[in-house]
Amino acid sequence: MTKQIKKGPSKAELDWQRWLQVKQGIITAAQKAGVDPATLARIAYFESTGFKVNARPIAGKKNAHLNNTKQFDGVMAMSSAYGLGQFTDDTWLGMLKKYGDKYGIANAKNLTKVQANQYRKNTTLQAAMLAEFSRENVEIGKRYGGQDDSANVYALHNLGQGGGKKFLKALKENPNIKISEILSRNIISRNRGLYKDGSISVKEAYLNMSKMMDLGERFAQDTASPSFGILSDQRANSKQVENKTAESVTKPAVQSAENLNTNIKKANDILNQRKNFKGYKYKLGGKGEKNSKGVNLIDCSNLVNQAVKGAGYDIPYENTKSLKGSKYYDAVDPKDVKPGDIALWSGHTGIVEQFDTKTSKGTFFGSQTSTGPASAKFGKDNGYWGEPLKYIRPKSEYLKDGSSTQAKQQQAQEQIQARKIAAANAAKQKADEQAKARKVSEANALKKKADEQPKADKIAGNNASKQTSKPTGQDSAATITTPAPAGQASSPGELQTIVAQLQITVAQLQAMLAQPINISVDVQDGNIVAFVQQQISQDGRRG
Repeated sequence: MTKQIKKGPSKAELDWQRWLQVKQGIITAAQKAGVDPATLARIAYFESTGFKVNARPIAGKKNAHLNNTKQFDGVMAMSSAYGLGQFTDDTWLGMLKKYGDKYGIANAKNLTKVQANQYRKNTTLQAAMLAEFSRENVEIGKRYGGQDDSANVYALHNLGQGGGKKFLKALKENPNIKISEILSRNIISRNRGLYKDGSISVKEAYLNMSKMMDLGERFAQDTASPSFGILSDQRANSKQVENKTAESVTKPAVQSAENLNTNIKKANDILNQRKNFKGYKYKLGGKGEKNSKGVNLIDCSNLVNQAVKGAGYDIPYENTKSLKGSKYYDAVDPKDVKPGDIALWSGHTGIVEQFDTKTSKGTFFGSQTSTGPASAKFGKDNGYWGEPLKYIRPKSEYLKDGSSTQAKQQQAQEQIQARKIAAANAAKQKADEQAKARKVSEANALKKKADEQPKADKIAGNNASKQTSKPTGQDSAATITTPAPAGQASSPGELQTIVAQLQITVAQLQAMLAQPINISVDVQDGNIVAFVQQQISQDGRRG
């Protein structure tokens, strides 16, 4: 029967357990001192080798000779450094004298080293002094250091404020100078993880410091819960805590509908850039350059910037800290997050691939220290990448000229097409209206004609009935009809005048024909009708 060996918790599990024990103390200390708790978590994790409140720099058996310093409790170590912040006796005494009164230590300014060491195992004070020391270093780092707050703080923490300032000044003025030219051999030999053998440059050492700080990223993320009210990068030079709520950090700027729609269309272009990072590996500060093995190296913020540029935006590179307040991006409310938006954590960033607004969970594409460019899960209750501090989306106004021109050309074509459609619709409507008008006009004409026809038929019938055949003994008869003035009835006076005129005409006819003529006059339907009959002799008819 095979005996099963029960395995204990892994280092990662032990680190997390210890973190949960000190988490509230670290966050409370950060709030009271006015420093970013994420930075404090990174420093404490690295300095105390996983939040060991009794951490000491003790060399192993092979290098036991290096343990030549007796600590406050008699334990031999390589130095007097102890606790979460790895303060030496001198630094610990100096911090308590400066800030002890603030944390309830009576007559702190007059403490001796022995008296100060009595507080060494007080974990609340360990976190508090680390927070105050880190706040000082953040302010110094902003004046002397590079872009990474955590790396600046670590340089000042590791080298002391005097040596740290010298290191950061060299970083700005001569970043390629060798470490051996500015640091002592003793410091280099005791920090080979940072400085190697001293032949690397100050710039490379600074990147190593940033990388060391990234080791505590998951704990830094866990400090970002909105309930603590303080998020990354909130301090400049103020010595008081900024009482920021989650709303003040995540409340997005208002976007125009045009900007929103344009950027949603470009989101797929950003996501499509993922294929360009196949085979890349993570390197802090990497911009895609190849190493000696031909492998491309890139970090999270450079990946995001290159993806955004590849999608057509003219946006310069900004590190994760700067992205949080960048003028080139709009903030996006979590309920409006879409694939292609940028997610920001404390010290990390990536491109949203999928996101469920109901569960606040999804996946993102970013360059992680353990995997390089790859997809990873994030969201509420996720063990490693929790809910982002902020979501952002590139502003459409920063599209490159070519992209803008193309967009304008497409918009112009759409407008032309719209005008054509509008003109065609107007022409069709006009034609329809004209056809309808013709139909109405024709229908009215037909109705009018139909209404007038019976009247015309009646008049024609009346006229036909008044015309008689020639009587016996007569050869001819003529009918003279004189209409009354149109549209009105004739008065008796007018009729008499017309009859008189007819009589004159008849007399003239008699004189011309020398024949007797019989005339009868009548008024019918407003018309004067005269029947003229001429008597012709029998001989005349025969001739």
